[in-house]
Amino acid sequence: MRHKKGLSLQLRPLWPYVRPHVGLALALIVFATMQVGANLVIARSMGWALDAGLVSDLTQFQAAVIWIIIAWGTLDLIFYIRLIFNGALGERVCYDIRAAASRHLSVAKQAELRAVHSGEYVSRLSNDLALIRSLLATELQFFIRAPIQCVLTLCYMLVISWKITLISLGILPLLMYLSGLVSRPISSHARQAQAEMANITALAQDAAKGVVVTKVFSLYSVLARRFREAGVGQASAQVSLTATQGKLNAVAFLLNMGPLLVLFGLGGYEVIAGRLTLGSLIVLLNLLGNIAWPLQSAAQSYGKVRAAAASVERVFAIFALPIEADRTQTTVFQPSECAIEFEGVDFSYDSHKPVFAGLDLRIKSGETIAVVGHSGTGKSTLLSLLLGLVEPERGTIKVFGQPLSADNLYQVRSMLAYVPQDSTLFAKTVRENIRLGRPDANDAEIENVAHQAFAHEFILSLPAGYDTILGEDGIGLSGGQKQRLSIARAMLRDAPILLLDEATSALDTESEARIQEAIETLRVGRTVLIVAHRLSTICGADRIIVIDQGRVVEEGSHNTLLDKGGLYSSLYRHQVANNSQTTLAGA
Repeated sequence: MRHKKGLSLQLRPLWPYVRPHVGLALALIVFATMQVGANLVIARSMGWALDAGLVSDLTQFQAAVIWIIIAWGTLDLIFYIRLIFNGALGERVCYDIRAAASRHLSVAKQAELRAVHSGEYVSRLSNDLALIRSLLATELQFFIRAPIQCVLTLCYMLVISWKITLISLGILPLLMYLSGLVSRPISSHARQAQAEMANITALAQDAAKGVVVTKVFSLYSVLARRFREAGVGQASAQVSLTATQGKLNAVAFLLNMGPLLVLFGLGGYEVIAGRLTLGSLIVLLNLLGNIAWPLQSAAQSYGKVRAAAASVERVFAIFALPIEADRTQTTVFQPSECAIEFEGVDFSYDSHKPVFAGLDLRIKSGETIAVVGHSGTGKSTLLSLLLGLVEPERGTIKVFGQPLSADNLYQVRSMLAYVPQDSTLFAKTVRENIRLGRPDANDAEIENVAHQAFAHEFILSLPAGYDTILGEDGIGLSGGQKQRLSIARAMLRDAPILLLDEATSALDTESEARIQEAIETLRVGRTVLIVAHRLSTICGADRIIVIDQGRVVEEGSHNTLLDKGGLYSSLYRHQVANNSQTTLAGA
């Protein structure tokens, strides 16, 4: 079973991230030792004060009180400093883990990322990291302080009365063994609880993004049912976790009360017999708390560590995702007559249904090529293959004569500007969203491409113009406005190859005409590959490639293909007829 995996193996991935901050951990050890020392001084001084009071020794009583005040002041200062250091350690380590995980996700293979809901990754980098932060900021400080406190306190108790100390603590090994047995299932329960919470996070994310669909299709009951089912699963896992932690609490109570009762009875007998002072008994009772409290808390803390260990596994599973390429590799790309070439490319999302079978395609430098076909024929997949988002099962893809591979993937992408069908905008300013096309671009260059993409006018109408912070996924902007910002970003990249995936599909007729003019200007000196939905927008393409059943079935100019009377002609005339009917219906 998974919960039998050694705790040290589960926590081992944390070490490379803790190691750079080992100075903080060493400081915590020093502070813990000082804190334990101050507690021992307080306990011993209280015993002296009690014994002095019983014999009316004012000098000893005053000295004891002074030592108590000094120790309390030191303890308060140490507690404050240690709290800061603990928080700093947890935050710094989690910051490094989150940054590394985010970087890894950005280079992970697309197919692997799509296999898991994005809400799952959000949960791992928020909920699971919160447990790891608690592990480092709270549980780690406990496991640093507890051994020091137990060892130093035990030594001092043995000096006062070794016999009473050993007898009262004799039952602890059995109780600690019982605690270990009870805590074993916690990792599996915690892992399940976090997985169920990730499911709820994913549902909430879908609900937030799909609020319009929910309203239009009246999906409230469906959504409520899904949340209810997910909530039941999460509650069940949490109840199992809480029940196990409850058993640990019961064992912890025995760890605390058992030795205390033995010490109280045996110590009282020794005081009556005159072999132990009352002050020394009080000191022993106080010091026993310094041992019993860590042992009692150890059971609870160990359970929390088990839960955090499950979160460590979930977070570091991100680093197991295969990545696309090695950025350090370099390939020299020379100007070539052929900009893009597909040679015998096979690809399928499902082995039983190939998207491409022996696809051959050659695009010359400077050509504007449009790719058309029925829905689902793989037009957008063609761009995904060229971008390296998916890998061909067979065949070769070349860019400027160089085969596309993991070694040169990032260099190939640097020569591509891409406008996706669904515009992706981030919760940044308009200026920052456009600047993503070329991070070193100045403001004048950004405004220039905004003019070319016919976005400048609507940008100025926004509350803060180019400095307006966009909502999540560009909420508040129309589809056409978002698409124009995406096109402006691609223009700013100034790459030799431009990829347009139905880039004007979200624009009105007037905006589409303007964008077509901008694309005409942009295509000069560049290779342009257009995946087209509106066939009326590609009439001026140098060549039109028609794909059907995974192969190129027709190619040529718009007029040539119309005269041929094949698939393109059928698609075009069907679309023109539909547009005419729509226009008449609107009239």
